[in-house]
Amino acid sequence: PEQYNQAVMHRVGMLAKIKAYCDELNPPVRAKIQTLKINPDGCVTFQLQEDPAQNVAMLEDEFEAALVKVPTCRGKEAAAAERKKFKQNQDGSYTVSRFQQVRLELGALGCEIKGMYSAGHMVVMNLVDPNAMELVPEEKVGELYKECYN
Repeated sequence: PEQYNQAVMHRVGMLAKIKAYCDELNPPVRAKIQTLKINPDGCVTFQLQEDPAQNVAMLEDEFEAALVKVPTCRGKEAAAAERKKFKQNQDGSYTVSRFQQVRLELGALGCEIKGMYSAGHMVVMNLVDPNAMELVPEEKVGELYKECYN
């Protein structure tokens, strides 16, 4: 119970900090949708590709300092596993996509980040209401899925 209480106290105000961070996020993340799928349960999934124009080069020391601030990257093994998801350049610097920049910044605020991928896979729950989809004629749903998968 004591560890739980300490963890809760550590997270006090985190939601407000994250909201403020997201409200002030500049420049916003740009990405290309590589694939889009609408599942029968109404979940929508996207496979995203980062915009290379938003990539930055971080010096190795700067990169390591940012990485160690992420709670899920503390410890040599955890940091090494995440470090592999970044591209290291010939000069020792790292290429960091805008997605990775945001993940590092959210981690510095105390968020637990699972996977420092350059872009990623997103699932949007219930973007399409399954009840509304039931009212759409089956041939129209088939046309929609065909367009999403082509």
